Amino acid sequence: MVGCGGPAIERGFVWIALAMLAVSAAARISSMRLEVQTPDEGVHLVSGYSILREGRFSLNAENPPVSKALAALPLLWLNPDLPSKPGESWRDENSAAVSVPFLYRNRLPAETILFWGRMPSVLLALAFGAAFAIWVKRRAAAPAAIVALGMFCADPNFIAHSRYVTSDALGAYLFFFALAAWWSYLESRRVAMLWIASILAGAGVCTKFNLLLLLPLFFAAAWWKGGAMRAFAAHLAIVAGCVWAFHGFEARSVASDPPVRRFLDLTPEQVRAARELPRPAAALLDRDHAIGRAFHWTARNAPVPAYSFWKGLYRLYNHSYFGHRAYLAGSVSERGWWYYFPVAFAVKTPLALLALLAAAAAVRGRGIAAPLLAAPAVYFGVAMTGSIDIGYRHLLPVLPFLYAWGAARVRPAVGAILLLAATGEAAWIHPHYTAFFNAAAGGPAAGGGWLADSNNDWGQDLLKFRRHVEAGGLSDVCLDYFGSADRDYFAVPARPWEPGADCRIAASLTAIKLRLRPGLEQLERCEPEARIGYTIYLYPRSCRIALPP
Repeated sequence: MVGCGGPAIERGFVWIALAMLAVSAAARISSMRLEVQTPDEGVHLVSGYSILREGRFSLNAENPPVSKALAALPLLWLNPDLPSKPGESWRDENSAAVSVPFLYRNRLPAETILFWGRMPSVLLALAFGAAFAIWVKRRAAAPAAIVALGMFCADPNFIAHSRYVTSDALGAYLFFFALAAWWSYLESRRVAMLWIASILAGAGVCTKFNLLLLLPLFFAAAWWKGGAMRAFAAHLAIVAGCVWAFHGFEARSVASDPPVRRFLDLTPEQVRAARELPRPAAALLDRDHAIGRAFHWTARNAPVPAYSFWKGLYRLYNHSYFGHRAYLAGSVSERGWWYYFPVAFAVKTPLALLALLAAAAAVRGRGIAAPLLAAPAVYFGVAMTGSIDIGYRHLLPVLPFLYAWGAARVRPAVGAILLLAATGEAAWIHPHYTAFFNAAAGGPAAGGGWLADSNNDWGQDLLKFRRHVEAGGLSDVCLDYFGSADRDYFAVPARPWEPGADCRIAASLTAIKLRLRPGLEQLERCEPEARIGYTIYLYPRSCRIALPP
């Protein structure tokens, strides 16, 4: 990629990149200070802190430990108290219940704990952006690297989810660089790159379970690039070692886990009647059969390396087996839709990025690391087969590949224009990044017609709601809130909504769309007088919910 401005951009590359990263960091920090915790954040923080303080890996095992522990690192300096044990919540590993006293009944303010828990996510975004720009520059040119970095820095979806205490953004970074390092190894056959790729993949697997997809992708790339099967076997061994190391070299029997032991103690009749058990798990626990008896013996006598890793995989399978309530364009489903992510991609991807991809597709030539594009395509396809359709954030691993590919193929002038457009989209939505929908989809005000949950309303706007009510001098407001923040802690001037209450109704978009309480769907017949943060709808007093006869 050469042309207008190339030499000047080459000379000023470092300063331009640093300026873009600084503006991006400011956008993240300034916007996150306006938002309360999202449902996952308290759970991730208390889980990560319990890992660092007590080596306890099984709390919130459905999410692997790496991102949680990184988020909790600043808390070692702040030294908040862990909720006291023993207790039912600790015994049953109810991380949501444990997170409430951790955040809101601690000796430090919840805002302080949450702010410092979010800062590692911001710093990781800056580190990824810098490394990403260098990677693109080495494989294309400085103008391409600036465009690719700018697309990352200005993407509202990445800004939103790289300032929360979650694993989505870090998973995307590790997915990209693990594949890039593996491809580099296959081209150079340098042993150092094999180790780097394998450690990054191990960290990825211990950040998000869906990054287990890296293993077949590594295998396919090794086979396609000349049958590097010995190297792939070494890679598997290194990844396995990383998984065990990231779980503190944990080795314990299944029966040593109190929540699981409850199921081991069930009679065969009770196992068959337990609705919370998927059929394969019930078959393993049924001692009337040889397989069940063998499993019971193994569960009580055999230590399992990285036990919490396997427990987390089971919990994810259990979650997928029973489904997750999701919303898409007027429909609610527990099993999801195969076209959920294509629709989400179309309505939440910035128009500047879509235009960049269209312009790049019109250019002949392979461009930058074209074979690497197979990986995000496979990832996207696998995502479409899942039953947990809860957010565009699950598509974040695809985006860096698209930034790099598109930026490397278009002319610098085209890239510069599209980068300005991307910056405009980010400025337009500030500070409501989570609620971003592109203009073609109707913008954030129309987002509730397309999607809900972490696509727009993740319970983050309780503070904005409080300020809106106080500024307007509103009284007698009822709120049906979707989120995990403690309403009493934040002194929200609204009582919880109950059917039949005589009040001005406010409700979270997600609560309405997912039909979380009977009657809320009736609010869709009313026009809200305010969309606070695009996530909490405040209705006029004339809007009423009719009680069922």
